[in-house]
Amino acid sequence: MTCAVGLTVASATTAFAWVVQVQGTRGRTDDRTTAAVIAANGDVVTATVTFATPGPCTVRIARLTGAVGATLWAHELLSDGFCGLGVLPLVLDPAGDVVVGVPEFGVLKLAGDDGTERWRVALNPLAPWASGVAAGITTDGLGDVYLAGFLDTTEDGDTADLDLVVVKVDGITGSELWRHRENGVLPPCDPEDCDSDQRPSDVATAVAATPDGDVVVTGTIESATGPRFAVLRLANADGHAQWRYDRDGRATTVVIDPSGAVYAGGTSNDDATVVKLAGPTGVELWHYAASGDVPYYSGDTVQALRLGADGVVAVGQVSNV
Repeated sequence: MTCAVGLTVASATTAFAWVVQVQGTRGRTDDRTTAAVIAANGDVVTATVTFATPGPCTVRIARLTGAVGATLWAHELLSDGFCGLGVLPLVLDPAGDVVVGVPEFGVLKLAGDDGTERWRVALNPLAPWASGVAAGITTDGLGDVYLAGFLDTTEDGDTADLDLVVVKVDGITGSELWRHRENGVLPPCDPEDCDSDQRPSDVATAVAATPDGDVVVTGTIESATGPRFAVLRLANADGHAQWRYDRDGRATTVVIDPSGAVYAGGTSNDDATVVKLAGPTGVELWHYAASGDVPYYSGDTVQALRLGADGVVAVGQVSNV
């Protein structure tokens, strides 16, 4: 398959200004560009994963000119790790360098001007016997990096006990500074119906920095009553949870406004849901739910949030008959 990156340059038209194609050799639908950010000068930085036959996946980070999509530089690395989800969260740090989460829960930092590798760090202590996925990444004002996702804590390859994990990494050296884990529990079940191999699946899906330097992470944490739409604020200094907000469902995305208020989106009670929380305390200020008209359909969800001029914009899906 060929995956493509396109750019529209004017709101008055839906035509692409340019399209850049990247193709692996497997010939299936695996290849994908998973993230793109726009630099201060208008250049576009992309993260793409492609697959070979046979062989590992290739992670390709490229910087393209905003005007015509010409490749200024491209950095590739082969990965024997778990690439199946094709998630490569990408961010530019305050200095304009490129920071990306790579397969098996690692971080790669590249120089923004020429793509030179500054450092790379693997953060999954059980790799390659247990998988890990980096789902979200951000930096603070000092350039330190926060990677969020999940790690499998088992090594047998047959069962998975996934922990929500957030790691802070020194932006200069790539050294790990702290690690925060959440390990939920499964609801009780009838012994005759229980699956002895079933384990909790606790995952982080997004992370964002607050104006005063802490970070907020969203995800799902298993509980005795089922999966919980979880939002946690972690202290910059040591990663301890300052507060935790949860409700029924799964949280997928988070943004923080200049005042520090937190907006989290996902699904709750089978509805596409957005909540606004007070930044210092995590107290719910309001929530909005949108439900479709397909009975008992659990796919209504918010997949992305962006701050607008006077509120927040949510993108997701709501079912229709």
